[in-house]
Amino acid sequence: MKKKYKVVYLKSIEKCPICDSDLNKNGTNKFLLNKDRIIRKQKYVCKNKKCNKHSQACLKKFIDKHCNYTKNMRESGLNISLIGYLSYEKSQISLN
Repeated sequence: MKKKYKVVYLKSIEKCPICDSDLNKNGTNKFLLNKDRIIRKQKYVCKNKKCNKHSQACLKKFIDKHCNYTKNMRESGLNISLIGYLSYEKSQISLN
């Protein structure tokens, strides 16, 4: 039987970058990691009503901006093609 796990990424510092007030959790956003795993990124809203800044957990340590693949996954694909001189199609099959 396959089990489903829910992965939620949180901010390590839960302070507003603008007014330094605490942040409230405000739901999650779905994110497709490596185009095969759904994870959730925690959304936050500032407690200060005047600021009302919205933000979410950032994964830029692992994933570049506007990219769906982790840095490790991209490097693995490059290494496979360099070592084995494989086509793109064959490298996808070997990763799965």
